[in-house]
Amino acid sequence: MVLVIEITLKPGTYVVAVSGGVDSVVLLDVLSKRHASQNEIQPTRLVIAHFDHGMRKDSKKDRQFVAGLVEHYGHTFVYGETQLGKDASEDAARQARYSFLRKLMDSVDARAIVTAHHQDDALETAVFNLLRGTGRYGVMLRETSEDIWRPLLPYNKNTLRAYAKKHNLHWREDSTNQDTSYSRNYIRNVLLKQLSSKQRKNLDNYINRTRQLDEDIEACLAQLLHQQPSTYQLNREFFSALPHMVAKEFLVYWLRQNQVYGFDRKTIERLSVAIKTGRPGKRYDVVDGKIIALATQSATLKNQPRKD
Repeated sequence: MVLVIEITLKPGTYVVAVSGGVDSVVLLDVLSKRHASQNEIQPTRLVIAHFDHGMRKDSKKDRQFVAGLVEHYGHTFVYGETQLGKDASEDAARQARYSFLRKLMDSVDARAIVTAHHQDDALETAVFNLLRGTGRYGVMLRETSEDIWRPLLPYNKNTLRAYAKKHNLHWREDSTNQDTSYSRNYIRNVLLKQLSSKQRKNLDNYINRTRQLDEDIEACLAQLLHQQPSTYQLNREFFSALPHMVAKEFLVYWLRQNQVYGFDRKTIERLSVAIKTGRPGKRYDVVDGKIIALATQSATLKNQPRKD
């Protein structure tokens, strides 16, 4: 059987996140071959991004390895780094990584950030976020969400490894992958391995049902958004008439449509109440220098005014 991983690549610039592990190395290989076969009339540019979290002593070797791969494929290579330390949380690492990727995406005017998340990652994420008690946005990974594209989601880890071996690809193993003090490693190496085939299939079916429900909810929220005064403005009377849970879902959707991320459940609760009950003229902090300014009939998303 011929092993093929299909990815459709539209013209444009993409930031491709490559850690040096087998998943991202396969992603880089597949995208590079797809890129090479494209008609130059509709060019595609791949900007390969690597982020060093500063959590392992040997992390610089990952960067050097990825830089060598990028030179082989002939793409642009950009890396970022910080020093989180070995005790940093997974959430802190993720926030630092995506902050770097999104800034790079803006600077090169890319269509999307492309990551190597695969089918097994979707299962891990579902379990991880169910245990954390996140809402529907956290239950599953989507192939496209916000500014991120995950084209390997239809494929499992075994398929990616088989592809890598077939094409004689080389990669680096993260030395912390077996450390079960990290929640995701514990889920991957302990919890999921204890599931029977039937239980794993049931979990996968649950994720797929949730994904379909999520798409239906998104369609409804999009219709509600079209009823607002403008992209950056909400009608307060309309918002106040929504059931509280629906209002919070709508607020999350509105913020994400305006490229605002990084907020938590407490922030959404606080802002939902503020939009419904706050006095005109009040301003409320959102995240990353964004505020919501209240008028009698509207709530407007703005940048925080600079302090001279």
